Amino acid sequence: MVTHSRQGAVDVLSLDSALQEDNCDGLRTAAEECVKRGQPRLIIDLGSVAFIDSAGLEALLDINDRCVERGGACKLSGPNALCVDILSATGVDQDLEVVDSIVKGAGSFAL
Repeated sequence: MVTHSRQGAVDVLSLDSALQEDNCDGLRTAAEECVKRGQPRLIIDLGSVAFIDSAGLEALLDINDRCVERGGACKLSGPNALCVDILSATGVDQDLEVVDSIVKGAGSFAL
């Protein structure tokens, strides 16, 4: 399940399970709603995500592309050690900034 919240002017999408093929559509839909509102500043909170499969990685990259197309950005927050390894091994961390916390991520949009 995807939960939407706001940290100032930044949209935060929090996931409560592994990011894999069977739940990517929910994340894509929630992200698209954020993108439609204008220049997106989006953080995807991975704090409760135990694992990311290839479909999840593709969804993250697609969401980032949509944000960039609209003049915005997408960042990932709080991945666990396994997810950090997955993001690093696949090079996804080269396309999406990974931050330690939602607060740091939201603050980094102001810089």
